Amino acid sequence: FPALVSALVACGATLGALDVAMNAEATAVERRFGRSIMSSFHAMWSLGGIAGATAGGTLAARGVPPLVHFAVGCAALAVLALAGRVSLDRAGDRERVPAPLRWPSRAVLAIGSVTACAAVVEGGVADWSGVYLRDLLHARPGADATAFAAFSVAMMVGRLAGDALVDRFGGRATLRAGATLAGCALAGAMVARSTIGASIAFALTGAGISMAFPLAFSAAGRVRDQDTGQAIAAVATMGYGAGLLGPPAVGFAAVTLALRAALGLLLAAAVAVAALAGRLRTL
Repeated sequence: FPALVSALVACGATLGALDVAMNAEATAVERRFGRSIMSSFHAMWSLGGIAGATAGGTLAARGVPPLVHFAVGCAALAVLALAGRVSLDRAGDRERVPAPLRWPSRAVLAIGSVTACAAVVEGGVADWSGVYLRDLLHARPGADATAFAAFSVAMMVGRLAGDALVDRFGGRATLRAGATLAGCALAGAMVARSTIGASIAFALTGAGISMAFPLAFSAAGRVRDQDTGQAIAAVATMGYGAGLLGPPAVGFAAVTLALRAALGLLLAAAVAVAALAGRLRTL
């Protein structure tokens, strides 16, 4: 168990650093393209999550030992990482001067607030939608996973379509409209009386909130009064930190009130994203 915990800590730390580096690189590529492409990058992240979950579930169902599964997966990912590395434009890295650490600027904190609220919505749906279908709507065994599956697929679709929406309507308008859709969908989930209705509501929530993280990282990469890497790291820290705290908050609220009423916290977070959209001045 100590070895497992140590390995997971190392994995989480390196993935966190990788996340910042990927978004910083994506911001640089987006800047050179001169149009919105960040959402497509995050759509690939969503696709990877769905593919990983599907592959893991399939191999587990067939009795493949975890050691074999992880070893083959690590080898394949290592090949892909090395192949992708040679295509990265690192010309600017040689000229880069490390920036001194500093507290996030007001603009970065505003962007981080958007990611924090969006993370509460994403984490809340991920952790509680299945419980909601099972305990309140009495979904049959296995069907309780449809809500999160629908949420994940809709989020990927929303991100695939997001760049075109941003180019046509602008980032802030797209974010505000999406968060409003997510809020309305969550309200619908709170009053749903069937598994299908709730799953559709959670799917619309995923589509609506899908653009929050891509747009926030894109905005952080354009902040002029702070180093790009530091700005993205601060935004990621606020977002993922809220993603850890949000689901337990829903759980405590469910104990005190009820799970249906506790989803109101996610609704409030979606409304906050819509309200804060106007503060992302760099979009």
